[in-house]
Amino acid sequence: MNSMTRFLALIFILSGVSATAAPRDNTEHLDFTSDQGWKLGNSSEVRGHYLIMEFIREGDDINNWKELMTVQNFAKSSGYRSPGQTLDDLKAAREKRCPGATQWNVIDQKENSILYEWQAKPCDGEPEQHEVARILYGKHNVFFLHYAVKVYQMPADARAEWIKKFSEAAIVSGR
Repeated sequence: MNSMTRFLALIFILSGVSATAAPRDNTEHLDFTSDQGWKLGNSSEVRGHYLIMEFIREGDDINNWKELMTVQNFAKSSGYRSPGQTLDDLKAAREKRCPGATQWNVIDQKENSILYEWQAKPCDGEPEQHEVARILYGKHNVFFLHYAVKVYQMPADARAEWIKKFSEAAIVSGR
């Protein structure tokens, strides 16, 4: 099975997690595609609560990656207020851990999603990093997409490509 097929198959696993978090007729999954050359580096799941999948480029190791793409699916609970408030919580946690090390930029914000990026200087044993990410709120699930590179400023063409990919991602409800 090639990397793209494995990736798409794993994305559809999200609907299984969603099915346990919501009634069967209200399942949701993420409609998102990426390029080839990715492999699953790590995953964690608690059925009915969350699924996290970290993808690395072929030839990289999860403990020593150059590029990292992460797809997360969390069962929506009362703790999730809005995409903007969720981002504010992420910012506050990062600032507490690494004061003044991270620059944030909201690229696009809608009622049920927020597309943003952050750039961090080395902090707390982590290297410099630039990440493009999107939070999408569904009726029953909250999805997070992340693309990170270990440089302070990713190339403009790569940034534009990931913004486009994440902008096109959508939550699809199963019936």
